Amino acid sequence: VVTFRGPVAAGYSAVSEVKGDLELPEAKAEGKLPVVLVLHGSAGLDGRGDFHGKALNAAGIGTLEISMFSRGNRPRAGRNENLTHMYGALKYLASRPEIDQERIGVMGFSWGGGLSLTAASASITQLFTGGQVRFAAHAPFYPVCWSHLRVTSDPKASGYGRYKTPTGAPVLMSAGGEDDYDEPDTCENFIASLAE
Repeated sequence: VVTFRGPVAAGYSAVSEVKGDLELPEAKAEGKLPVVLVLHGSAGLDGRGDFHGKALNAAGIGTLEISMFSRGNRPRAGRNENLTHMYGALKYLASRPEIDQERIGVMGFSWGGGLSLTAASASITQLFTGGQVRFAAHAPFYPVCWSHLRVTSDPKASGYGRYKTPTGAPVLMSAGGEDDYDEPDTCENFIASLAE
């Protein structure tokens, strides 16, 4: 178990301590390690992070799965309350000498998927890191696309325009065709709303 502070950004909550499980592969490759930050869903920590973490570790990639809240205690104010957890983890990983700060990815499920997608925003990343570091790749799993589509299409939405400028890191978004959190074409509409 590792602990670190969440960074402070104007207008966003901060936390004094974030906890997570850092797993580094047993067989270390030459040079510094790539690592993936794993973000849980709205029900808290469950087996999804462990499932993907074992596969990543077996492939020579480290993982850090953090706890953003306990089961049943997701923030009522929304995912933005956990941006400090995510960026605290990024800064913590980038500070470790055995980790390659140019190869830190982020993946998440539902609630965490939404956060991992939000991290592709250059303005949000700049706000929390001062431009010192960014995620190298994003893998949001079923990130509840309607909330992201709203941010690109509704000028009255909180966070409107956050996807106007992306960080430039690749994003692999996975969503189920029968997921009833979204309409069947919501994720496609979100992608279509982005600048080329």
